Amino acid sequence: MATKPIKLGCFEIVPVEQKLTRKPIFLNDIKGAFSALGNISDRCRKLSDLTVDGEQEFVSKVSINDNGLFCTFLHLKAGGAINIQKSLLDSQSFSLEDLNANINGEIAGHLKDYTYFLVTKKLLILKLTRGITISDISIYLNWLLKKTIPAYADKSSVLQLRQCLRNNFNPLDVGTITLGGDVKIEGRKSIDTIIQPLFTDLLDRLIKSEGVKGLAPDSIIRRASLVLTIERQSDKNQSDRARILQSLLDTCNSDLTEIRDKKNAKIDPVSIKESKDIRIPFSASDFPDVAVLEEEMLRYYNEVSKT
Repeated sequence: MATKPIKLGCFEIVPVEQKLTRKPIFLNDIKGAFSALGNISDRCRKLSDLTVDGEQEFVSKVSINDNGLFCTFLHLKAGGAINIQKSLLDSQSFSLEDLNANINGEIAGHLKDYTYFLVTKKLLILKLTRGITISDISIYLNWLLKKTIPAYADKSSVLQLRQCLRNNFNPLDVGTITLGGDVKIEGRKSIDTIIQPLFTDLLDRLIKSEGVKGLAPDSIIRRASLVLTIERQSDKNQSDRARILQSLLDTCNSDLTEIRDKKNAKIDPVSIKESKDIRIPFSASDFPDVAVLEEEMLRYYNEVSKT
């Protein structure tokens, strides 16, 4: 088998409702959810009407290990791609390799993207991919818990997945965070759609007040942005500051978000996020060797949980 590079990301599983007593552990709840929803069709989260474009997400296979759950996560859609038969969704489990063995029967959808994740008591290890983000995994797990556990049914969300920072990074070094224009506010409006018209209107008023004609605001404004200036704090607040920075990076997650230190030098966001580059054997059908990937995820989990 040929090997290919894969990047793993590490995320802390945090309750949305913080309690002063002990922090809840969601691993058993998630295990119970998969047990309650035995068939794959029962744990399919539909993103839209199947008659329109067939968008849905689900965990197709779960394996239990000493540390938690190793899950295969798929995103389906309509259109030309690898076929997924309806009979597979009525089963309890299937792997990506099974897709090539099932070429007949009614089509439920087509594979848009896939990934894998490991759920433990405190951390979630994810095979990073552009097609499926940590936000997608968070939404799915919250949906799963709310669907199967009555105590969670009326809550807007139960857990959040917070990007872990590298241990050798000092959050006190951060001076400013400039939000990327594509950062979404409540999942609807982006920073650009909020700030750009404001700056355009401001400059337009300025041009009119100065009597300048024939000059479009867009020809002057190159970029409008929102800059967060981080308050200086003592080293005693490093752990609190790290948690705040984790939340900011999750909220402002974007390739365009820019972080600078107190001397105004750029900080590479990738360099401060906990991650690991590995190589995994891939099959002839271009899917990763699941057994090796699970082993590598467990090894990475053991590394980060000991630090």
